[in-house]
Amino acid sequence: MSSKTVILVHRYDNCNSYIALRWEFSFEILVKD
Repeated sequence: MSSKTVILVHRYDNCNSYIALRWEFSFEILVKD
């Protein structure tokens, strides 16, 4: 069993709106090898 760190980054920018949404989070998952 090995631990694998996954980082997911999502960026959303809308030129037609003042809203700029950014969220990023990292989580650790265990994988059986």
